[in-house]
Amino acid sequence: MTPYNTGRTGHYGAVRNSPADGGCGIGTYPCTHPGDDIVGPGGTVVVAPHDGWVIVSQPTDNPPFKGYGPAVVLLAHDDRVDKDLSDGERKERVQTGLTNPQALREAVVTNTYSLLAHLDPDNVRYSAPFDRARGLWDARSDAAGAKKNYFLSVDGTVNRYQSWPTWAQYVHEGDWLGLIDPDYGHVHWEIRKGPLELMSGNGTRNPREWLTLEDPSQPWQAAAPSPVSPRGQKSRSSGSGIVLLGLLWLATR
Repeated sequence: MTPYNTGRTGHYGAVRNSPADGGCGIGTYPCTHPGDDIVGPGGTVVVAPHDGWVIVSQPTDNPPFKGYGPAVVLLAHDDRVDKDLSDGERKERVQTGLTNPQALREAVVTNTYSLLAHLDPDNVRYSAPFDRARGLWDARSDAAGAKKNYFLSVDGTVNRYQSWPTWAQYVHEGDWLGLIDPDYGHVHWEIRKGPLELMSGNGTRNPREWLTLEDPSQPWQAAAPSPVSPRGQKSRSSGSGIVLLGLLWLATR
């Protein structure tokens, strides 16, 4: 969608002081907006901004998605450099990642997540209810009583390793996931460090910065914000007949 239009208080980091500025989800006013509200008419197709796994896709406005309804999609990005590694090879490389960052990047499955909200509940493409996925994020205890999550944190970084279950639908960048709900007129897009990083100060990143990264799988490096995605420009030159700006396309027929 061109231009990439977010409105007065719909951009990442916008401070909302009252309902006139927009919702705060489960938070209280004032709040800081954790994503971009990309303006578009109801029925606009919302596509995957990256290859990855659809781990939530359902009509909902309940916690942990309060304020994100009437339907949401949560996409775990496939950030592996080498996608042909076996699970065993990936685990071995993750374990040696502190001394070999390149090996870690080749092994990591997910550094980032996209949350796409305010979708039409009657037109989400996949059925992946939150109740099915939530067990992935529950802390578990090992025999010694130590808490372990499905994350494998490396030296306090945000690198993640996960072998996703077979029910998680794999999609490619540009595959359609749903439609903008007619009552909202925009899609809310968050880039998250973890699947349930709700409204936390450093749990999200600026979607426009992420779009400008030459390699979006790089962990949390800084990039100058830009309203235009080089990756979107590349997609427009592909001859597909679809204008893709990282997140959305409009059918011209």
